[in-house]
Amino acid sequence: MKEKLVTAALIQKAGKFLVGRRAPTEPLAGMWEFPGGKVEKGESLEQCLIREISEELGIEISVRSYFAESDFKYATGRIKLIAFHCDWISGDLNPSVHDEIDWVDPCQPIAKDLLPADIPILEKLSESINKQIQ
Repeated sequence: MKEKLVTAALIQKAGKFLVGRRAPTEPLAGMWEFPGGKVEKGESLEQCLIREISEELGIEISVRSYFAESDFKYATGRIKLIAFHCDWISGDLNPSVHDEIDWVDPCQPIAKDLLPADIPILEKLSESINKQIQ
């Protein structure tokens, strides 16, 4: 079984990060995730993220820096999730694959069902922020 390469955008506003809940028509419906998507052939990780965020959320971003990655094996196959810090450049949020969006503080307990591949990213985000505070 081949591993799918997937990107995730860490978009921050006022100390919180954007997450979306997968719509009922999507695989893993009802689960929360950092927005992003699968890398297509011939596409860089950064190009994928810019395209996916435009398609999924209707906003323009710039990819600032690599942050972390996680590997997870779902029933549908294995994914490698690569997360990047991103800046929101323009546009208004208009989600297409998410039925709800929210901003979460990674340093607070999160009462959302995050996708398993996203949990290690959130944990690293929390650790990173806590180190900066100390």
